[in-house]
Amino acid sequence: MFVALAAALVTPRATKAQQASDRDAAIVAPPAPCPTRYAIDAALDPVAHTVDGTVRLHWVNESSAPATDLWFHLYLNAFASNDTVFMRESRGQLRGVRSPGHGGLDLHALRTAAGVDLLARADRALVRGDAPQLRVPLAAPVAPGDALDLVITFRARLPPVFARSGFARDFHMIAQWFPKLARREADGRWASFPYHGMGEFYADFATYDLTLRTPRGWVVGATGAKTRETMRGAQVERHFHADRVHDAAWVAWPHFRELTILHEGVAVRVLHPPGHEAVLPRHLHAVREGLTRFGRAFGPYPYPTLTVVLPPRGAEGAAGMEYPTLIVSGGPWFDVPGVRTPFPEEVTAHELAHEWFYGLVATNEVQWPMLDEGLTQWATTRLLADVFGETRSAIALPGLTLDAFEIARLFALRGRPTPAPGQPAYAFDDSTYGRSVYLRTALVLETTRRTFGAARFDRAIGHYARAQRFRHPVPADLFASFDAVFGADFSARTLAPALLRGETADAHLVRLESAPDGRGRFRTDVEAARTGSLELPLSLALRADDGRTRRLAWPPGMPRFRATFTAPERYTAAILDPDRHNLLDADALDGTLSNRPAPPGAFFARVLAALQALVATVGA
Repeated sequence: MFVALAAALVTPRATKAQQASDRDAAIVAPPAPCPTRYAIDAALDPVAHTVDGTVRLHWVNESSAPATDLWFHLYLNAFASNDTVFMRESRGQLRGVRSPGHGGLDLHALRTAAGVDLLARADRALVRGDAPQLRVPLAAPVAPGDALDLVITFRARLPPVFARSGFARDFHMIAQWFPKLARREADGRWASFPYHGMGEFYADFATYDLTLRTPRGWVVGATGAKTRETMRGAQVERHFHADRVHDAAWVAWPHFRELTILHEGVAVRVLHPPGHEAVLPRHLHAVREGLTRFGRAFGPYPYPTLTVVLPPRGAEGAAGMEYPTLIVSGGPWFDVPGVRTPFPEEVTAHELAHEWFYGLVATNEVQWPMLDEGLTQWATTRLLADVFGETRSAIALPGLTLDAFEIARLFALRGRPTPAPGQPAYAFDDSTYGRSVYLRTALVLETTRRTFGAARFDRAIGHYARAQRFRHPVPADLFASFDAVFGADFSARTLAPALLRGETADAHLVRLESAPDGRGRFRTDVEAARTGSLELPLSLALRADDGRTRRLAWPPGMPRFRATFTAPERYTAAILDPDRHNLLDADALDGTLSNRPAPPGAFFARVLAALQALVATVGA
């Protein structure tokens, strides 16, 4: 009755949400130019590892309040010394790679198109010892709807490659390299912040035109579509154009090899080092599957190009990062037939998923990293499960396969407690950020999908991705899409407690007894209890001596479950959550009871429990 009533209540909402999704899908077409425009002219000096550039910025105040100042991000200054916020919070390392040197961003001039100098009045000391933010007071306010034209000259001093940017010998990953306006929110607040150790970036959509000069013989990949290439003496000048993106990056190296394919109207360009040919089919497989499946789930990829970069050895600090229309993957250069480890498909799929969750759905990655990394991690793991099979999604070796969602449960929920995912990036350290923001968020989403229905979940997440395209949503927007499909208070009962408060759905079996009742039948008593505060509908499977099974439903709202019945058969084993819907229960072992040799489900649970213990020991 509860299920039938719930279905009756949510079906009209689901239909409306689906209609909204269909309407949103119809507007996905190539993105229109933005009123704010960056025209950047830049030249790489590969010996000094510097980029000298000029930005011509046409900024339109799209907020509701006059602007009396401008706030810029100068992200490369996070690498200026060991005393910056980034270096202090990260302890000078990222993903196990330590900072090998310094870099920075020097502004030479910042003036209006009329020649008024703004740099002299700029405030650089917003955070002591840290200069990745710049506040520039204006001589006159810029009213809502009005525009301001600026000319900025700068030099980017690239660090040895680290934390997504820099050089390794003659390889150059040029990212977060120019003075970029902070996002001005609709109410007129500037969303400016230091470059945090665990955070990434946030900016508004704009049209970008890049004119990039490198020595002859160099291969260049960049945000946007290349519109022309011109030889100018000993240099090559290339122009790239991108509409409605919120960042721009480029890569330059003379030794890249190039492979180009066309998939569903997208020109995919793979830049790779010599010797990576054997593994290219796996990267391309991930790109094809991702463009197709992510496009179907979240709305089509709207840009004409996608560049995939495989950095060379020694440049691992650039690997595993996303920029609009350009992703940097990673993984081994070799392939072993019949053996599939998480790399390289997972890295490529993850960075490609970011083209939606960060690229198109442009959340504030510092304030709400779960809406960026968490949704991306779920989408990546879901894609691997759909392509390779649920139980083969993490590792497939001869005689051994592992489920990526189960591995995520082990790392996210066992060992040292982690904060709730729905917190700012700076609330985490490097030991909790990945476990909580990436993995716990993915587990919350997948548990929701398995528990309440894949079709409705897919409608909800698809509605969110389409409705928030080219916008800057917050958790309330995600919750609204799920409430439109599942019911008005669905998120308040499930998603918000799990994501914002970190509640879990731990439960365990307490007792199983099955004994003769004196009349030729057996009386069975089974009992289970919840210890987590997030109440989900669960089920129990009882196994009889003769192999028959009986399913029992455990509705939400019941802290303790008890069932007593008589039957011709004796039940000697019980498994809680036999379909593995609940990935928010940290301990799989206490969900199995047996009065006889353990059934297959219990053996699997014991294997997981052993892995859990190992993870807890290593991660303590």
